[in-house]
Amino acid sequence: MASCSEVDQAASSSGTAKKADFMERFKQLHQRRQESRKLNHEQVVEEDRKLKLPKNYEMRRKRQEWELEELELKKAAEERGEDYERLKALKTQADLAERKEFIKRKKHNPDKGFSDYEAMTLRQYDRLSGNIKPDMKSYEKMRDIVGADQFYPSANTLITGSHYPTDAAMEKLAEDINAQ
Repeated sequence: MASCSEVDQAASSSGTAKKADFMERFKQLHQRRQESRKLNHEQVVEEDRKLKLPKNYEMRRKRQEWELEELELKKAAEERGEDYERLKALKTQADLAERKEFIKRKKHNPDKGFSDYEAMTLRQYDRLSGNIKPDMKSYEKMRDIVGADQFYPSANTLITGSHYPTDAAMEKLAEDINAQ
């Protein structure tokens, strides 16, 4: 049988091994904690730096990069002797160009609201005259009925009683007046 001293020595060597293993794991854990603390500190510093920047900083930076890239492309096109605007238009998809044009037209609002009665009257006149669609058949028919000398008056022409509106034209006039 093994003596007591051998058992004590085996137990103490295994205890020492356990303690060394424990200390090694403790050191690794401590190192990982230190690394995490450093990384966390770096992230906090970076986040604080970003918070101190203006709100629109990212948008401004992207816009500046885009403008710089645009200038470089313009210079390259000039060196090759090409028209940059034409090249840009060729690269733009048709549906995107239409959408961009629609947005531009939508932003341009000709109606600035009420400024004075003269502007209001002009807008109403433009709207009403824009709604009038010319009827060339009735125009030619009236010219044939009245005659060219009466239809295209001069200084010596009497206009009174020379115009004969149709019933449909009179109905349309009545509807327009009632709509106003």
